[in-house]
Amino acid sequence: MTEKEVNELFNGTRLKFQEYHKYIFSYSGISKCNNYLIRCSFGGDSDDIYRDVFGPEEQFRNVSDCSSVNVVRLSDAKEVFLYCSF
Repeated sequence: MTEKEVNELFNGTRLKFQEYHKYIFSYSGISKCNNYLIRCSFGGDSDDIYRDVFGPEEQFRNVSDCSSVNVVRLSDAKEVFLYCSF
C-alpha cells in the first residue's frame, strides 16, 4: 500500500485516543470499509505537542501530518503500510 492509497482510504477516518507516552499521542481507527486498522502517532518532543491541540478524537488527514502511521489488514493481521518520521 502506498502513501497516496493510505491518504485516500483513511481521509476523514475518526481516530480515538489510545495512549500518551513521552510527548507522543497515539490514536487508532478502522477504515470506512472495515478492512483496515490504522494507528497514528502525533508529537515527538515538547515543541511538537505545544504547536497542536490534541483531543480525545482526531480525524486522519494525511500521512505527513503524523509522526508515525501503521496500517494493518484485519482479515489476516498483516501490516501493509508503515511510516515513521523520526
